[in-house]
Amino acid sequence: MTLPAFFGSPRAVFSAAILLRAVFLVYGLFQDAYSPMKYTDIDYFVFTDAARFIAKGQSPYDRDTYRYTPLLAWLIYPTTWPGPWFSFGKILFAVGDIIAGWMMFRILRNYQHMSQERALKYASIWLLNPMVATISTRGSSEGLLGVFVTALLWAVLAKRIVLAGFLLGFAVHFKIYPFIYAASIVWWLDDDQVKGRQNSKPTKPTSIIDRAISFVTPERLMLALCSFVTFMALNVIMYIAYGWPFLDHSYFYHLIRIDHRHNFSPYNTLLYLNSSPKTNIAANAQSSFELERLAFMPQLLLSAVLIPLVLSKKDLPSTMLAQTFAFVAFNKVCTSQYFLWYMMFLPYYLPQSTLLQKPALGAVALILWIVGQVFWLQQGFQLEFNGYSTFVPGLWAAGILFFIVNAASAKEACLICRIILSSPTQWEHRDLLADDHEALDIVLEIDAQNTAFPSLFVTINAGKVGRLPRRMLATCDGYLEDEQLGATLDRAINLNNQSTGSDANFELAKFWLDRCLDQHEECRLVSRPAEDSWLPTRLIDVSNDTIRLIKTKESIKSGDDRQYISLSHCWGRIVILRTLLENLEQHKESIDPEALSKTFREAIHATRKLGFRYIWIDSLCIVQDSKSDWEAEAATMCDVYRNATLKVAAASASGGDMGCFQNRDGLLQFPFLVDVPLATPQIETDIVKSRQLLFTSYGRTQQPGGPVVEPPLYGRSWVLQEQLLSPRMLIFDGLQIRWECNASHGTERTPLGGLSRHIGHQKVVRAGIMNNQEFFSIPGVANKTEAARFQLQYWMHTVMDYTHRGMTMASDRLVAIEGIAQALCSHTKKKYYAGIWEQDFWLGLLWSISHTNEYTPTTADAFDLERNRSVRHKESIAPSWSWASVTVPIVYPIPDAISLTRMCEVLSISTSGTSNRKTGILKLSSHIRTGYIDAFYQYANREASASHPTMTSAKPDGSQQLITYAGRRLHPNDFFIFSDTSPESAASRVSGGQNWRLVRGTFRPDEMIPPTTQLTFVAIAQYHVGVSPPSLARSHRTSDPLQVWALALVPTGEKENEYRRVGGYESYIDHEA
Repeated sequence: MTLPAFFGSPRAVFSAAILLRAVFLVYGLFQDAYSPMKYTDIDYFVFTDAARFIAKGQSPYDRDTYRYTPLLAWLIYPTTWPGPWFSFGKILFAVGDIIAGWMMFRILRNYQHMSQERALKYASIWLLNPMVATISTRGSSEGLLGVFVTALLWAVLAKRIVLAGFLLGFAVHFKIYPFIYAASIVWWLDDDQVKGRQNSKPTKPTSIIDRAISFVTPERLMLALCSFVTFMALNVIMYIAYGWPFLDHSYFYHLIRIDHRHNFSPYNTLLYLNSSPKTNIAANAQSSFELERLAFMPQLLLSAVLIPLVLSKKDLPSTMLAQTFAFVAFNKVCTSQYFLWYMMFLPYYLPQSTLLQKPALGAVALILWIVGQVFWLQQGFQLEFNGYSTFVPGLWAAGILFFIVNAASAKEACLICRIILSSPTQWEHRDLLADDHEALDIVLEIDAQNTAFPSLFVTINAGKVGRLPRRMLATCDGYLEDEQLGATLDRAINLNNQSTGSDANFELAKFWLDRCLDQHEECRLVSRPAEDSWLPTRLIDVSNDTIRLIKTKESIKSGDDRQYISLSHCWGRIVILRTLLENLEQHKESIDPEALSKTFREAIHATRKLGFRYIWIDSLCIVQDSKSDWEAEAATMCDVYRNATLKVAAASASGGDMGCFQNRDGLLQFPFLVDVPLATPQIETDIVKSRQLLFTSYGRTQQPGGPVVEPPLYGRSWVLQEQLLSPRMLIFDGLQIRWECNASHGTERTPLGGLSRHIGHQKVVRAGIMNNQEFFSIPGVANKTEAARFQLQYWMHTVMDYTHRGMTMASDRLVAIEGIAQALCSHTKKKYYAGIWEQDFWLGLLWSISHTNEYTPTTADAFDLERNRSVRHKESIAPSWSWASVTVPIVYPIPDAISLTRMCEVLSISTSGTSNRKTGILKLSSHIRTGYIDAFYQYANREASASHPTMTSAKPDGSQQLITYAGRRLHPNDFFIFSDTSPESAASRVSGGQNWRLVRGTFRPDEMIPPTTQLTFVAIAQYHVGVSPPSLARSHRTSDPLQVWALALVPTGEKENEYRRVGGYESYIDHEA
């Protein structure tokens, strides 16, 4: 089995973890039987002896050195039974390891939103760690403690406060040290974590009393009450059963404990020497007590006060790791099994640690940590087994070395240093900075000479030799005037920011969202929902650590929270979870997170982090195998996206397996602040005040080399209406996040600016959807006809954008743009007919399938021409006069459409059907003529490529691609082959015989057309082209040639004078013709 396959299977990983412990158990029996150095921990004999005392009805404290809760002795009671039951406790502790590992895996999946493979890799730091397996199988009870502490973390993250309080009280009773977690949990449990973003902004406390009152929340009170009651209840029960010895041995003993064996503590040597008898026993006791009391000071100050205050709001698991690390490192007693106390938090911390981002650094830290232990153990073995005096410098130096290694392992780089480190290219790192031992001079300067605001530059030299030339590190965006943004950046800079789904990014996203909801009038179409605002038929409820599908009419009452997020994503080619008739009821009960794609899990994580309860996901909220449900829900897409408070877009994920988030060093994306003094001090106070400059980093990120590739999401047809209908969008766009609403757009680098993903026509149509004014008019433009023509041209751009995107089901061609049309219908009196507006309807008929690249989509090759086998739909979904009647990209004559003159009269238009399938009748009055065309086919017509390769254009690539006809090389956009009379056969056309002739212009077929088929051409539009000096502009002089746009029709054969469209042409003629 390969490593990816191994870590992709929970069964394989957990089977390996069980097998590892089984091997150690068997080996332990062998070593105990044949080696003088026993495998079984001495503590295990203490546990089992205490269990035997309980079995005899005595106190477990009758066993010397039993310093634990009686519950432990009761849990291993079966070890008192005869036979192989002596190993029951070891098996129990090993099972505890496995259970703790399973809970770690679940936390990584559900709360750090890792893929199954990645979560199993990090859970294996515990599950497959030989040190963890050895300690539990030797008989140490740390495996059980791992279950209690991991369950505590899970309960807190799941917001199960009562359960968390019970587990905290139980864990402190079982082993005293987990009390340190109470501070970090209480500090972490603020309103943002428990309830998410509120509908109304809380008032910031101003006085100390107000702050104290606001600190006391129901959740914090509940946690304190439940943990205290649990802890006291257990203690009272044990005290009643075992009296004072229980309190003395389980608690008070640890205040004066001195364990000078197997102790890695930096206090060890002093305690060891202090433990020997002295002449003055009273003086010895007093100094010992003072030493032990002083030893508690740095330990408790760091682990129970400072670390929780500084770190807990950033990342709770990492904070608990830091607390445990400090507690163990500064503890008077530090034995090997204590390392498990912080090892159980490594799976949550390492994914965002520089120890893994820089493998060499991580390897060095691990090696030093192991070497530090080995050095100490060697000195301790010499002392205890061989009788050598290794106190100074050996044992003392080993303890200090191990402490220093532990402290150094937690070091992180500063922000500007990381930006400097990221600025050289890979080539410069490899060739110019290859010597890691070379001393370098780093010159950092702020230069404002040539700009309105200063820029930050760096130069790297090696003595007098310039290693890297002066380069810009960051540009200044001016003084920070936005205090709210400054406060957001201050909070974010101290938060985890190793992926686009980090706490720091969600802090920025909340800033954007709150700013928009509070201040943007133009975005308030759906800002603060009314009590009975519109809701989709179904939503995904992600509250209370559960995921389930709800029917909104049944579950959400008037006055309830009605805000929801919508998800924009690519389905991809890997099957994702869908709601079907067969699992609909099951999804109403619950949806297994394991069954969800990575994109869905991370979108749900974003929903919770942003303080929302509901999310709309198309594949889950629409019953995919119910035609009636799909058609009904597809018709409401406009309302779904318009009424969503926020749209989350997984822009860079081509499928559900890729997810929303990407790992990167977010500090290289975020702007940073620099305090600079004002030029002149305040006269009244003579104090030099400072202001903050906002800098945007130019440090290189982990963006791979090569051309910039547009995110795959924007190559999907369905996504266009999601882009244009959503009032607010949070876009996970590769290595950064973006924000777009009607009033603003921003990125991590420039939170109040940055480039918008919307191009010109998208901005106009989006504004038309959101603004309360007639779409086919432009404020301030007096010529209403011209204004309407301009707006219609933006719609034509939108259709071209839409059809050049990829679509899995070609039959969705009408319905996937229906939502945009519905939204615009509410802002115009003009009607919409199967993709074409009533406004200048004749212009909407002038679509065609191009021979060349006449439109550049935002995502190149988003429409897969090779996979599209037929130009027409297998079953008609639209009238032939609609662009929706074909399956391939289409173009409009832009910018010519602005100046065209109508040659036809639209007598009537009618359509009927559903949102995804229309039939229609169009009556026209115009000039007509008949003829025959031997068509040049477009590359998009794959049927023609197979049957008429010499008459089919090559794949458009921007170059001039010619076709040979009758020995002449010509371009399909310049000429077409025409005959007034019916040819005898189609065979003679290649030689140019009979009546075929070349006509100046272009003919663009919609489908295969036999050359013997008589076509009826209906003139739609015209314009005159000036050719005389001094201008080549359109002149409308009667002496100038005329260009005509016409549709090519053939009879339907069903009704007399009823035709269907098969193509269109543009041709140059004169007035005589």
